Amino acid sequence: MEEREKVVRHMWDVYTNNRGIRLPRFWQQAFEAAYEDLTSDVAEVRDAAITEIANMSLRSFDLQLPPVTHSARARELSKSLEQVEKGKGATSERA
Repeated sequence: MEEREKVVRHMWDVYTNNRGIRLPRFWQQAFEAAYEDLTSDVAEVRDAAITEIANMSLRSFDLQLPPVTHSARARELSKSLEQVEKGKGATSERA
C-alpha cells in the first residue's frame, strides 16, 4: 500500500504543480473531491485522504481494465506467426 500512496502523492504533485498536464479522469475526480482534506494544515487529515484515494485507485483500476479481446489484426498476426512456425518445422524435418 505504501507504493500506491507514493503514486497518489506523485499524482497530487502533478495535479497541483502542472496544470498543463491533463490527468486521467479518476485522478481529477479524486483530487477535486478530496481537495479540502489534501490541502489541510493537519497532517493526519492529509494522510487519511491519501490513503483513501490509494484504496479507491486499487478498486478503480480493477474495474476499469478493458476486457481481454483480440482485434482482427491481432488474430491475423497470430495466424501468420503460427504458419511461419509450422513452415519452420516442416523445413527442419526435411533437412
